[in-house]
Amino acid sequence: MSEVAFEVVNLSKQYPGTLALSDFSLKIYDKKVHAVVGENGAGKSTLCKLITGNIQPTTGEMYLNGNKVVFKSPADSLKSGVCMLYQERDMVPTFTGAENICLGSEPSKAGFINFREARKKAYDLAKELGVDLPLDVPIANLSAGTQQMIEILRAFYHKPIFMILDEPTASLGEGEIEPFLQFVKRARDDMGLPIIYITHKLEEVFQIADQVTVLTDGKLTLSKQVTDTNLKEVVAAMIRQAELEPVDVKLQSVSGDPILSVGPCTYDGYEHKLGFNLYQGQVTGFYGLVGSGRTECVEMLYGLRRSEKIDITFQGNKLTPKELYPEGNIKRGLILTPEIRAHGVFIKQTIEENINILFLNEKYTAPLLRWVKKSPLRAFVYQIVEKHNVKLANVDQGILELSGGNMQKVIIGRSIEIENNKIVVLDEPTNGIDIGAKFEIYRKIRKLAEDQNRAVLFVSSEINELLTVCDQIYVFVDGDIVGMFKRDEFSKMDILNLALGRGV
Repeated sequence: MSEVAFEVVNLSKQYPGTLALSDFSLKIYDKKVHAVVGENGAGKSTLCKLITGNIQPTTGEMYLNGNKVVFKSPADSLKSGVCMLYQERDMVPTFTGAENICLGSEPSKAGFINFREARKKAYDLAKELGVDLPLDVPIANLSAGTQQMIEILRAFYHKPIFMILDEPTASLGEGEIEPFLQFVKRARDDMGLPIIYITHKLEEVFQIADQVTVLTDGKLTLSKQVTDTNLKEVVAAMIRQAELEPVDVKLQSVSGDPILSVGPCTYDGYEHKLGFNLYQGQVTGFYGLVGSGRTECVEMLYGLRRSEKIDITFQGNKLTPKELYPEGNIKRGLILTPEIRAHGVFIKQTIEENINILFLNEKYTAPLLRWVKKSPLRAFVYQIVEKHNVKLANVDQGILELSGGNMQKVIIGRSIEIENNKIVVLDEPTNGIDIGAKFEIYRKIRKLAEDQNRAVLFVSSEINELLTVCDQIYVFVDGDIVGMFKRDEFSKMDILNLALGRGV
């Protein structure tokens, strides 16, 4: 049996009205990957914050290599070799990849940062870990998947002796996941790192982990060797029921003109061969590998990315580039939930303020004076959080106090309540969300289309969820659409081959 590298004993965290973690104990062994899974709000984020010193436990103790530790801050835990890769990326967007990797621990010369040496260290680390990344480019200009890999390099720059990976493959495309999992295995086997691996992709647990622990409502409900359990048992422990409710897709024939039709458009300096139609009552999927141009396309459509020339028709009316801006699109009936959650919220505001911000114009009691009554707004907020099963203590909490999945429920729930909404664009809506919440969102997407007659555009790097939910799927390669599949033509192999540039 390997030595115990890290241990938590009877750890609890009590908030006013909420017991986020209850009498939780866990042992992490050397050269082992220990998966921790659970629904959103189960206590995984609280556990990580306690381990890294972001918050302090109400009761309980922690031991690193047999020595009791008390981390008063993330800096404390990092100095001790405890390194965490967070689900929400935390980098300076105007800095290059190399500068972000060395941030806070830059090499210096004569009292000044030695940027040349910092760049060399970053590239040497990338070479050592076997990854090839554009480290001289500002983070803001890189795809979400590339940003995630740079965040991983930054974690290894600090030479960890114990690592926590929080949803590390959430932003990676199909072709990037397997190499990354192999990288984690090398970190375990060759570097001897003990790793806590938090994921909602349960198939990864059985690919990479040695042990698995399930958290439910802040309590441990299952902890076993991976070889001694199975997917069905883990899911049952997470959702407290034997099976997931399936997603029912009612095939409907399309009649009439599309609500949105898009042809070739010029943005980012060149023409993109787009060609897609959205119909009310249908769910349309955008699929492609990371960097294929799916997100860039919807950002152009929503007005977040400047376009020079467009061929876009909305409800029979041709649009010009000047008409593509977020406020105009919302008034027109199109709403986007962005790929990166932090871009969809005001991070310093409360849950209530983040929900109400989209509805103030509707709720003004004296529009000329910009007055609004607080009680109707508050009632509206509680209506949304209850309708979408958001787990929270109260709506006065900061939005960042929510788990990633519950924050996503707020963003989506807020978006689909907008009056006159005709098109809902969801960019990676299930990124980092547990399996129970995923299926909840899948069913919500189908109801938006089938019961509310909305057109839904579902952007995802997970092909299986698109196959589950969509009526049609468009495939992107290098910023262009290279193919379309209707539901009765769906073939996972054909779609993957097309996305990989192999043709059908």
